[in-house]
Amino acid sequence: MAINDYFKMQRVINGLDLSRPVYKYIPLKYVITMLKTQKLYVGKVKKWEDTYENFLLKQDFVYDNRHLSADNLMDQIYGQCWTLLSESDAMWRIYSNLSKMNDIAIRIKTTAQRLFDAVYTSDDCMATTSIGSVEYVYKKEILQWIKELHMHTAQDIGNNIVPSLYKKRKPFSHESEVRIIIMHDQDMGEGLSYDITPATMFDDFVIDPRLDTSTVNKIAKKLINLGINVNKIKQSQLYTFTPSLIKL
Repeated sequence: MAINDYFKMQRVINGLDLSRPVYKYIPLKYVITMLKTQKLYVGKVKKWEDTYENFLLKQDFVYDNRHLSADNLMDQIYGQCWTLLSESDAMWRIYSNLSKMNDIAIRIKTTAQRLFDAVYTSDDCMATTSIGSVEYVYKKEILQWIKELHMHTAQDIGNNIVPSLYKKRKPFSHESEVRIIIMHDQDMGEGLSYDITPATMFDDFVIDPRLDTSTVNKIAKKLINLGINVNKIKQSQLYTFTPSLIKL
């Protein structure tokens, strides 16, 4: 089915360049599931750990002297976080648990364009699906932004949910995040799954830099057995040090 590119581009947030590479650090067990099923899984935003995620829907809404809950709307929003950082000491340490093989992280690489193409599957997505870079702002700026919204109806709230999900507090700016956000008009279950072809969607699979050669080879073998080209598999060289020759 042909997709209207003009309307699709309206769903790119904060001027993200879709040609840019994006990266995700994922425990091996989830990479294996993704390769076996050839599905990209997108979970609910309400499960994200930062207490300021979904900050708009966590506000205390009052209408006609009645307090209203937006919990039902939270169940309709799905998202996935990627990063513009090709290497990050923090990401390896946050997402990779060296004590268990299946919890060791693999950093996968694609482009923002391919990622968006995977989840924007028809013109119907114009109403539900977006991609964009996260804007990092101070807490006081978030509060001021909310104050200036002048929301009076449920539609006013709905119109501002997606923009709010592309704002995050300054202390998280080291993440350099890119997000896909999918907002439906009903609860679609615990997660959404999208068909992908991993062999062409992902450019490489980079293994945790702290591992010994034997463990790296075991992980590489698992990926190769699931159809990944050996040339796309490598270990991060983040901690590799090669001294320079200095003649005295």
